[in-house]
Amino acid sequence: MASEGLPHTSMIFNLAYNMLGSYTQAEDILQDMQLKFLENRFPADAPKSYYARATVNHCINILKKEERISYPGPWLPEPFISAPDGIETKDLLYYELASLMEDLAPQERAVFVLREAMDLSHKEIAAALDISADNARQLFSRSKKKVTPSTKPRIHSALALEKAQQLLELITQGEPEALIDLFTADMQLIADGGGKVTTARRPVVGNAKVAKFLVNIARFAPSDLEIRPLEILSQTAIGFFQAGQCLALWVLSFDEENQQIRRIFAVGNPDKLTRLE
Repeated sequence: MASEGLPHTSMIFNLAYNMLGSYTQAEDILQDMQLKFLENRFPADAPKSYYARATVNHCINILKKEERISYPGPWLPEPFISAPDGIETKDLLYYELASLMEDLAPQERAVFVLREAMDLSHKEIAAALDISADNARQLFSRSKKKVTPSTKPRIHSALALEKAQQLLELITQGEPEALIDLFTADMQLIADGGGKVTTARRPVVGNAKVAKFLVNIARFAPSDLEIRPLEILSQTAIGFFQAGQCLALWVLSFDEENQQIRRIFAVGNPDKLTRLE
């Protein structure tokens, strides 16, 4: 449920999720700010930039406390289908871009999200972060060079669903060679098991290597596995369920020009799959 009385709840949740990649932490920040609002700890006439600054400060404090250097293997955002009640999600980054936030320093991340997702001007960002507009502009330019994918992924569509179905059929056939043409030459599979499930600890790179990897892991799939097409942060995904519990999620990124799959973001960490049940 959206926080009653607190203004800009959608911005707060979206900004927190974009910066942290965690539904749980974004929800916690929203609830914490609601409590402060009820305790009259925010100025009555506080502008939107004030709430943006408070949210960013929350996120930066969390990022400083969390040393993800020790995280076992690649880290991916926590996927979810439905936001809290009353929260509009139009300002969320698409999944692949959200995953790249890990490559940015906290302040770079804040500037990028405020500009790219929230569409704030550099002047508004400067007010929200208490920096100069020139500094905001420089930070955005630097961050964009670091994280913007060379190819924007195809947004969830009928064609993307068709490719996802083709992917599953070819894996089932058990012949890696049949998969190679479905992938770009620089294809990558990036897996997040969180050290709790067995998966690749480093990205699998190259269409042939990814094809072989997928065929090999398919041999260990449970016989009662239920496969569901999903949409996660505007991208086509495949959910693998057993007895109603999500065991794994693949978020697919497509090359628009060649109509091939270029990335698979495989989330297996059970702590990150609870929002999909």
